[in-house]
Amino acid sequence: MQSQDTGSLQNRIKSKVRKVRQTAFEELAQKFKEAEKEDYIFDEYIGELPTLLGDSNPGAQEKAIEAFKVYLEKRNGSGIDGKSVIKNLIDKALAPGKPNIKKITLEVICLMFENMEKKEIMDGIIDSINHKNQKVSCAAVQALVELLTNYGPRKLQFLKPFFPPIEKLAASTVSSQRTEAMNFYKEAYKYMGDALKPFIVNLKKAQTDELEKFFSECPNVPMIWRSQQKQMLLKLKWKERQEEE
Repeated sequence: MQSQDTGSLQNRIKSKVRKVRQTAFEELAQKFKEAEKEDYIFDEYIGELPTLLGDSNPGAQEKAIEAFKVYLEKRNGSGIDGKSVIKNLIDKALAPGKPNIKKITLEVICLMFENMEKKEIMDGIIDSINHKNQKVSCAAVQALVELLTNYGPRKLQFLKPFFPPIEKLAASTVSSQRTEAMNFYKEAYKYMGDALKPFIVNLKKAQTDELEKFFSECPNVPMIWRSQQKQMLLKLKWKERQEEE
């Protein structure tokens, strides 16, 4: 144990001992926070860290994802295979449904969408929606809804690439998949309005009836995107500093 505790950071994040890995990921996150954007440490872990996000232990996995989050906040994610990383996160972090890990994973997915190639992220989500494991497919829809609520349909190609696989889920014999599909349609209507309706014509009558009822009752609420929220927060902080002076 002693040798694993005191070995190099690169070796410790791959240790067979859970506590060693967890502590190593915490240390790595702190190094990322303290580093300048162009420091070599980011290049040193660019190939390895994304592959470790599926750690089998929840405690170590959460710390690994937190380290990756700091990485993305400092760097734009260039050089990382967004498609494979998003699929790994959906499969290993979102699908198990642990609340703490789910929360930070959705934050990471948003950062990936902001800083990496959007098509890679979207393609990875589509692959995961089509996954044969129902928990993975449901988690993929949840990831998509998170992006939709934060960035709107325009940046997601008005959701057109997602309608075919979502429609398949809506026809599934698995109730959880049908539920996630319906949640997607309801969320999409908030942003697309009646432009969504041509994409639900092939659903079962009971489903279209449920959606039409939701549409008729859905309030017209102005949406504030994630980027706008950040701008509002910056303005608020600037105003607070001005008042303090």
